[in-house]
Amino acid sequence: MVWSIVIIISVSAIVSIVLIRQKATNDLLRSIVKEMGLRNPLDEDLQKLVTQGKKRKSIRKAQKIYGFTVREAENYIGLLGEGKR
Repeated sequence: MVWSIVIIISVSAIVSIVLIRQKATNDLLRSIVKEMGLRNPLDEDLQKLVTQGKKRKSIRKAQKIYGFTVREAENYIGLLGEGKR
C-alpha cells in the first residue's frame, strides 16, 4: 500500500516536471520565432477572427490549437488583438 502511494506521487511529480519543461520549450520557441520575425499562419487566423469581432471563437480555437486553459487563451488573444504577438 505504501509503495503504491510512493509510486503515484513519483509519477505525478515526473508528469508535472515534464509539463513545466514543455511550457518552457514552447515559450522559448515563440520568442525565437518572434526574434526572427516569422509569422505564424495560425496566429494570423486568430487575429483575423478578433478583428471580425469573433473574440470568443478565437479563444476557443486557441485553446484547441495550443492546448491553453481558458485564461491562457484569453491572455494570448488579448496580446494578438493588441499586436504584441
